[in-house]
Amino acid sequence: MPLMRTAALLFLMLLALPSRLLAQSLDALTPAEAARGEQLAAVLQVSGVTLITDVRIADFVVGFEDRTVDGSGEVIVQLDVPPDALLGPYTVEVDAEAGALTAPALFSVVRRPRFTSVTPAELPRGARSTVVLQGEDLEALTSASVTPGGLAMTSAWAPDPNRIAFAVAVGETAALGDQIGRAHV
Repeated sequence: MPLMRTAALLFLMLLALPSRLLAQSLDALTPAEAARGEQLAAVLQVSGVTLITDVRIADFVVGFEDRTVDGSGEVIVQLDVPPDALLGPYTVEVDAEAGALTAPALFSVVRRPRFTSVTPAELPRGARSTVVLQGEDLEALTSASVTPGGLAMTSAWAPDPNRIAFAVAVGETAALGDQIGRAHV
C-alpha cells in the first residue's frame, strides 16, 4: 500500500510540473516607458522564475540584477535608450534557467518634451504677453499651467516639434520673482 501512495504522489508531482513551468511570466516593467536618449533603472516583476541569465530589450544596452527568490520577485534593470530609438512598444525578453520568456509591449519609447529656452524671461505686472517655449518634441504637450497665482495662461497656439506659444496675463498684484511653469504630456 505505501508503494501505491508513493507512486500516486509521484504521478501527481509529474502532472503539476508542466503547470508550474507554464506559470512563468513577466508581469510588469516599471517605469514602463522612457524617452530617447534616457538612462533609467526599472523594476521587472517576474513569476515562476528561479534564475535569470539575460534580459534583452531590442538593441538597447541592458544590465540587470536578479533578485528573484523562490520562483518570483523582481529584477533591477539598468537600461540605456539610444537617441535614435524608434517610438512605440518593445518586446522584453528574459532568458531564465527554465527557458526563455517574452512579453510584447511591456516597454515603450515615447516622446518627452525638453525645454531649451523661454522668451521673454521677464513679464511686467498688469500686462498680457506672448511667451514662447523652445525645445524638442513639444508636440507631445497636452496642457500647461503657471503657479503660483496672479498669472493665467489665456490661450495657446498648437505646438510644432520645436516651439509653442502662450498668451499669459499677469495680474497687477502678481508676486514678484520667478514663477514655476508646468507642462503635461
